[in-house]
Amino acid sequence: MEDIPSDEEFFTERTEELAPGQEITGNLVFINENFDAVDKVYLTFEELSKHEIKFEIPIPKIKKAVP
Repeated sequence: MEDIPSDEEFFTERTEELAPGQEITGNLVFINENFDAVDKVYLTFEELSKHEIKFEIPIPKIKKAVP
């Protein structure tokens, strides 16, 4: 099994503190070893706070090429 890259390699803006009104414009990368086993993932902001926002993102089924 190959090593899974860390989100630190893709999403370098995630640790920067934002001023009011500022936005993050970096790419969103989700790394998972078991994408074939799930039909959706959840993107959550402000987790466990009264301002929690959760997005349900469907994972499309992709047919694999037969060698």
